[in-house]
Amino acid sequence: MLTCQLVTAVDPHYTEDKSHVCLRALTTGIYGFQQMASDISHATSLTEADALAAMKAFVTFTRNALVNGRNVELEGLGLLRLCIGSRMTPAAVAGRKNFRLHSIIKDIRVAFLPSPSLKAFVKDNTKIVLKKGGPSPTLPKREGGLAQH
Repeated sequence: MLTCQLVTAVDPHYTEDKSHVCLRALTTGIYGFQQMASDISHATSLTEADALAAMKAFVTFTRNALVNGRNVELEGLGLLRLCIGSRMTPAAVAGRKNFRLHSIIKDIRVAFLPSPSLKAFVKDNTKIVLKKGGPSPTLPKREGGLAQH
């Protein structure tokens, strides 16, 4: 079960009323390596120590694959890949003599692209409930009632 709460958010892309109401998922905690290794040991013939060692090796191999230019496909979950944020002027491209690769890299990110099967599983198996109590958001108003974006 996923608990959500209503929040008022501001989106600079809206031209009229920049605020809108949306749902924000509330997490109930972190499912970490220790708990996962324990769960794997109960579901398989691996010991908890073996499961933990395999998971740590998985992280090492995943990191190495990414920094060596490979996408990492996690069957049933999705794909991990690197994205590079960069900016370069047309003059810098034309005058390759002054081109310095590291000067145009703004950041390097790891992107996760969920698989269609993961998306479908989450959609079909997630029960969403609204958190009761707490402050209610101020709903943006327009002529005729609530704003619809």
